[in-house]
Amino acid sequence: MADKALVHEVDDPLSSSHTRYHHDHASLLSDNRKVHTQPDQHSWCCCSGWRPWHSVLSYREVVLVVGIALQLVAGTPYNFSAYSPTLRKQEDFSSTKITMVATMGNVGQYCGFLIGLVYDKAGPRVTSAVSGLLVLLGYGMTCLALRFSFAYPWLLGIFYMFVGQGCWGLGIAALLTNMKNYSGPHVGKITGLLSSAFALSSGMFTLIWSGGFSPNDNVSGFILTMAIVVSCVAFVATLTMKVVYPKLPVENSDIDIREDDTEEAQQQQEYKQQQQQQQAKADDESSGVLPQQHTATTATATNIGTTAVTHAVVSENERGIDITGKDLALQFDFWLLWIAFLIGAGIGMMVINHLGDLVLSLDGTASEKNLLVGLLSLCNCAGRLFVGYVGDQFKHRINRAYWLVAVFSVFAVTHGVFFCIMEFWYVPILVALTAFSYGSMTAVVPVLIGQYWGLKHVGANYGYMALAPAVGSIVYGQVASFFYDQYSDEDADGCYGNSCYEVAFAMTSSSALVGAVLVFFLARRQSMLKLL
Repeated sequence: MADKALVHEVDDPLSSSHTRYHHDHASLLSDNRKVHTQPDQHSWCCCSGWRPWHSVLSYREVVLVVGIALQLVAGTPYNFSAYSPTLRKQEDFSSTKITMVATMGNVGQYCGFLIGLVYDKAGPRVTSAVSGLLVLLGYGMTCLALRFSFAYPWLLGIFYMFVGQGCWGLGIAALLTNMKNYSGPHVGKITGLLSSAFALSSGMFTLIWSGGFSPNDNVSGFILTMAIVVSCVAFVATLTMKVVYPKLPVENSDIDIREDDTEEAQQQQEYKQQQQQQQAKADDESSGVLPQQHTATTATATNIGTTAVTHAVVSENERGIDITGKDLALQFDFWLLWIAFLIGAGIGMMVINHLGDLVLSLDGTASEKNLLVGLLSLCNCAGRLFVGYVGDQFKHRINRAYWLVAVFSVFAVTHGVFFCIMEFWYVPILVALTAFSYGSMTAVVPVLIGQYWGLKHVGANYGYMALAPAVGSIVYGQVASFFYDQYSDEDADGCYGNSCYEVAFAMTSSSALVGAVLVFFLARRQSMLKLL
């Protein structure tokens, strides 16, 4: 039995200049017994040398593990609410000023089309290196600003923009690389797994803050720690991240394959099919013929010795198109999803960034605030895992966009109830359901982008889509901060009572209904197009 299928590894799946082939050493037995293979140790290193995990993990699995580690550190901007009240008091910032710092970090994070272009052009390793340097620069300069007393709000905002852009780059290097490595029947599960690691990031670093730095109010030390940890993981990713496509075994050989090798064969078949579609589209365009939309579904039968294996390959790019830039901007469905993403991300980011002040405004304690930040992280993780797994299980029966209808419905009901009662006992329910829904939304959107508009330009397209959360974070965050400051008591050093966030939750609950209508219309349109 073959331990490892032959593997075809590329830095860029669309560039043949980075192609390498790695061959296992096979020992064929003359009595028709199954083949036993031994790994080629030297083939695992980008230069040379032995990689000890080869006997345990395939390179694709190594990339997945490194991707999970990247996601665990890429979510550090989301734990800002854990230490922002301490930072606000130390630097004597108003709620509007501290929100501006958080919002500029969100803008840097969600202006991801810039780092997305780097990913599409240079691949995941360069993206990881550039992103790690940005995070190190942003957090490092913030630490210096706090220690040497030049922490102006606008300057911290610029530093956090570097952090946001760097964390976004680390996130897409992990997410998009593994989406390509596992594109096909398990793409939703892989997306959910990686997104859940991203969601756990804020809870993990909040525990570090509350256990090691919060008792001494050591904000600068905590920020320095995040800079070191994130940059170290980014360095590992720079050495290991790669798009890996499996290579089919040689036909008509006596080599038997394992059951799990059929998935790798399916991955290679799908990749070849996408390449053929792209070449056909390019030929049509050069001859002046408009490319025809078609369903990228095919069945292939591969005979390996006496074993016949049938692969039903269903491409996530359902209509066989790959578009970006101006062509993407002309897509009506793109704007439906973009506006809905703006609303949903704005709702989620408002709760994430204002959770600390929200808890304190309703007479909660600092320890309760930290517990709720941890709850937010866990529920965010659970939402991403849930929709990734369930979305794959029902993908042939339920359009993935319908999951967004459920997300916005939960937003509308949860925030509407909180607007009506404004009681602290309901805050854990609000946080849990908001985080679960927000996590579900962020796990569905990347899959929809690849499914509707192709994987060739998915880095840039995801970056264009990410401009929506940047705008949403500004709009919802500034509205919440404005009314918080309006009702603040200067003598009490903050705002206390139901009026602090009443208007903000009236806005989130009503706009969630608008989002639900938009994504329902999108799901109906896509379901009809799929039938054509």
